[in-house]
Amino acid sequence: MNRKKWYEKLGVLLLGLLIALTGMTSSGYGAKKQLTAVYLKQCDSEYQVRFVCSGTVRIGSIWVTNPYRLIIYIRDAVLAIQQKEFYPDEGPIRRLRIGMLTEDPPIVRAVLSFDQPEKYLVENEGNVVVAKIACEKEKTSTRSEKEKMVWDSTGRISLDYRKVELADVLRLLSRQNNVNIVAGPDVKDTVTVSLRNVTLKEALDNILLASGYDYVVDGNVIMVKPLEKEIPGATQTKVYHLKYIDATNLLHVIRDVISDKALVKVFQADFYSRGDEGGKVQPRGGEQQNLRRSSTLIVTDNAENIQRIDQLVQQLDVPVPQIMIESKLVELAPIDQDRLGIDWDKTINATLLFEDILPSGAKKMYSILNTDLKGRGQWRFGHLTADEFSAALEFLRQNTDSKLISNPRILGMDNQPCQISVGTTFPVPQINRGLAGQGDIVTFQYKDVNIQLNVTPHVVEGKKIIMHVNPVIEEVTGEVVVDINRAPITSKRTVSTVVTVKDGETIVIGGMIKEKKVTVVNKVWLLGDIPLLGMLFRHREVEKKQTDLIIFITPHILTE
Repeated sequence: MNRKKWYEKLGVLLLGLLIALTGMTSSGYGAKKQLTAVYLKQCDSEYQVRFVCSGTVRIGSIWVTNPYRLIIYIRDAVLAIQQKEFYPDEGPIRRLRIGMLTEDPPIVRAVLSFDQPEKYLVENEGNVVVAKIACEKEKTSTRSEKEKMVWDSTGRISLDYRKVELADVLRLLSRQNNVNIVAGPDVKDTVTVSLRNVTLKEALDNILLASGYDYVVDGNVIMVKPLEKEIPGATQTKVYHLKYIDATNLLHVIRDVISDKALVKVFQADFYSRGDEGGKVQPRGGEQQNLRRSSTLIVTDNAENIQRIDQLVQQLDVPVPQIMIESKLVELAPIDQDRLGIDWDKTINATLLFEDILPSGAKKMYSILNTDLKGRGQWRFGHLTADEFSAALEFLRQNTDSKLISNPRILGMDNQPCQISVGTTFPVPQINRGLAGQGDIVTFQYKDVNIQLNVTPHVVEGKKIIMHVNPVIEEVTGEVVVDINRAPITSKRTVSTVVTVKDGETIVIGGMIKEKKVTVVNKVWLLGDIPLLGMLFRHREVEKKQTDLIIFITPHILTE
């Protein structure tokens, strides 16, 4: 047996290798096709799996045992579908998996899993690869159809008994109607029955309900149990109306909890595609597409798994924190060009710095400004409390030529990216020369120059916030002229980092120094404007001016 299994595996590998080698030697056969759709369909005497491609492809197939599988190789094709696993509700196929065997040459492999050997045929029908599995119609009956068959196979009955054992009545019903009825040892009671011309279902409903019992139909077996007791393996359905978590996200979590026979359905609150309406979601099957926001999840599974899902929903369906993010972008220019901004090498431990300066005012704080900024150009970071933040802003206002570039604030959700963007759109003219006496054609392309702040906050225990911060500062520094076309020259300053702060604390990002030239012209009134001669009454001086950009970010956790 082991040798047979080994030969089967060797055959699969050799077939795959042969297909791959064939592709390498005949790569000019055609361009890559796309596998765009998969359909599973029950016909009269066969079950079909149809692989729709964008063109004609070549195919190969092999049957293996232990477990029973049909492997189909689709040459010259790449996957263009989202769902790659299928769990059909009916038919002989237990599972269908689709994936890429090799990228070059492109080969798609589809694996069909079965419970027993099946007769099959794989062929091309134009641009569709069809796998046909011969099966009897009885094999494809769904569970609900089998339950219906239990009741349809019985006729009408009449009963008239006084003070008889319930187990004896069930045994009689089983023999009269040729059905399977199972009752456990805890089903013991004495009943009095008088029924005329009723169906088996009506008889069971009335007899068992009056005695405090219930039943479950599992395939072609009727299992009787006390009302308060669950039958092992019996299924129940529960509807979860979710308040906060998205049902599609919860679906990914419960897939590891539910059984293989479970059914899960997602109902959308808004925005869903027509193809998703009413569709079943299998435990480990494909994902629903185009779900913007889901609010209801319906699960059918055994009682034990339903209890586990209850616990998961309790833990996960909780309010999502909201975070108010306040930011200030301040550009500093020194009053004295030899002294500028904050020495970030000395202010990494901002708490120690401001504890020292707060009691004594601005004079002590001024000592940290004696910094030579030549060669600087790296970002520096620090943390400030609310008091330290206010003191820092007041000091910068008094001792520097500070300019507030932007002061935005935004309300965001936990773990969701927030973006603040403020800027200007510059038109860039594009001139196309006219031909044969026609005039020039002027078109415009637009370039955005923005100050952008990207923040993704996440609330953790202890009212702390982990933030991914990515500021992008872009500005126009000049322009380039080609013929009569003009385009702005821009500079960009950016950083990306992850920091942890307490609720209400301020993150300080700074140390990006920019140097620009400023031309100052002094002239004698009127005389300085005379052409040529006016040069004797004018004085031009070019100064180099350094600026430091400082970003303050303060998150606040909002409570309901």
